[in-house]
Amino acid sequence: MSDELNKNVPEKESENSQTPEVKNPETNAQPVEEKKEETSPVVEVKEEKTEEVASEEGKNEFLKPVKARHISSVSEEMETYNKKVDAFNVEYKQSRRINIILLIVVAIIFIGSVALSSVIGQAYIFILIGGVVLYFVLTTVFSKKTQKKITAKANEILNDYFAFNDSYAYNDEAFSDVMFDYNVKLDPSYLLSLDIFKDVDSVAGRDLVKGKLLGIDFLAGDGSIKTKEVNEKGKNILAIVFYGKAVFLEKSYINDGRLVVYLKGKGNDAPTNVDGLEVVNTPLSERFVVYSEKGNEKILTKKVCDAIEKMEINDNLYDFFIVFNNQRTIFLFSYSDEMMVISVDHHLEEKLVEQYPSDARKMVEIVKALETK
Repeated sequence: MSDELNKNVPEKESENSQTPEVKNPETNAQPVEEKKEETSPVVEVKEEKTEEVASEEGKNEFLKPVKARHISSVSEEMETYNKKVDAFNVEYKQSRRINIILLIVVAIIFIGSVALSSVIGQAYIFILIGGVVLYFVLTTVFSKKTQKKITAKANEILNDYFAFNDSYAYNDEAFSDVMFDYNVKLDPSYLLSLDIFKDVDSVAGRDLVKGKLLGIDFLAGDGSIKTKEVNEKGKNILAIVFYGKAVFLEKSYINDGRLVVYLKGKGNDAPTNVDGLEVVNTPLSERFVVYSEKGNEKILTKKVCDAIEKMEINDNLYDFFIVFNNQRTIFLFSYSDEMMVISVDHHLEEKLVEQYPSDARKMVEIVKALETK
C-alpha cells in the first residue's frame, strides 16, 4: 500500500480529502485516495498536516455519541439496511429525472420560440427569457427542497451503517461501555505517536470509538497515514502507508523502548522508522517480522505468538501491525478500498461486514494472551 495503496492503485500524487460529510451525489471523491467515479455520496476522512497537529492529547470528545447495541441477527440488520439504501436511490433517481424534465421543458420553449419567431416577432425573445428564468426558479426551489431531504436521508443511512458496523465489531463480551461517533476523528497525535513510518506528511480519521477491552480503556477509529516519498522517476509524491482501522489500548506491556510485530502484507508497508530496532527471532512464523530493542521481544511468549498467528492476510486485510511502546499497545488493520469507502448506493456485503469483527475477535485473543502470559 505504500505507493498510494500499492496493492491495486498506481503510484500517483495524492490529493487532500475533506472533512467527514455526505458529499453531493454528483461528487466523485472518495476517502484518502485519488478521485474515482461514483454515482452517490461517499464518506471522506479529514487530513491533518503534521506541522499543524497540537502536541497535547485528550481531544477525543464525542459530538453525538451512540452506544453500541447488541446485534442479535446480522442477516436481518443487513436486510433492513439494504432496503433503506434501495429506497434512497429510488428517490435520488427520481429527483434527477425531474431536473431533466425541467431542462427538456425549457428546451421545448426555446425551440418553439425560434421556430415561431417569424410569426410572433420580437416576442420570442421575451418568451426565451421567461423560459430561462422559469427554469432557474423551478430548479432552485426544487433543488433546495430535495437536496435537504436527500442529504438528511443519506446521513440517516450513514448513521445506520456505523451504528450497525461498530456495534457488530465490538459485539464480543470482552468489550464493554462501547460508544462511537462517526463524525469525530481520533486526535491526530494518536496516529503520529505510532512512530513506525518516516517522513509522515498527514494523517486522517473518522468514526471515533471509545470503550473497554477486558477492562482496559481503548480508543479506536478509521484512519490513514501519508508519507513523503520519491518514486522511481525521482518525483516527490505522497504515499498512503496506512489506510484502515486503528485500536489504541491504554496499557503498555513493555517498560521502555519499542516492539513492532508486522505481518507481511500485500504491499511494501513494512515499518520504515526502525532506527535503533533490530529484527529478532521469536516463536512467530516467517510470515511475521519482529522489530525490537532492549529485549522487549521476550513478551512474545508461545501463548502470545499462537494467538497472533491466527491473523491472516486476505483480499480485504492488506497489512497488520502490533506496536508496543511505553504508553500503549496499538493494533493496526490496513484494509481494502471496498471496506473503507462507504457509499450510500452500495448494499452491505457479508464478506466485508464480517472482516473487521473477525479480526477484532482475534485481537481480543491476543490481548487475553498478553494478560495471562
